[in-house]
Amino acid sequence: MIIYLDMDGVLTQCHMCALQFYGMNPDEYPRGMRVKDILAGAGITTKARYEDFWADFGEDFWDSLMPTDECDRLIRKCADLAGEGNVFIASRPTKNPQSFSGKMFWIYENLPEWIHNQVILLQHKELLANANTLLIDDNPTNCARFRTAGGQTIMFKRPWNDNDNMISTEWLGELVAAFEKAGDSPPAAMLSWE
Repeated sequence: MIIYLDMDGVLTQCHMCALQFYGMNPDEYPRGMRVKDILAGAGITTKARYEDFWADFGEDFWDSLMPTDECDRLIRKCADLAGEGNVFIASRPTKNPQSFSGKMFWIYENLPEWIHNQVILLQHKELLANANTLLIDDNPTNCARFRTAGGQTIMFKRPWNDNDNMISTEWLGELVAAFEKAGDSPPAAMLSWE
């Protein structure tokens, strides 16, 4: 099994940091709303398109993002289950070329060295999908497209994907189920959260 981990919203707190960037309180994140829609409603930006909104953020923004609470455990658990050589970062770049370098700097500074060269920056993650692949993402559209293309997905629960605002560890059971569906058996010792 090959695991593709989304970066923004799964490994990094980019959405919350974007709100902070504009002086808003991320603890008041309205359920089911995208960051750009929140900021547009507050009159902070008129960027209508998702791509245009994120293009405003340069290298310093992407490089300085805070990791999610689950980041380290998720990387470790995926490596334990699939092997380090089978875990990749799959992240969507923005229209701003500085997002490429900022994301890479963040990876070098925050993730284990073994994954530094296992990074794929692309818009259409479904191009990576097949029966032996798993995408862990917080974007419902990315997950739906990946499944349609033949891959398996775990939707990481976040406020903007209309799930509870609570951090969920249900993904661990989903991760194990994805391995079993692909015919792999994760070691029993790897099935706990810690």
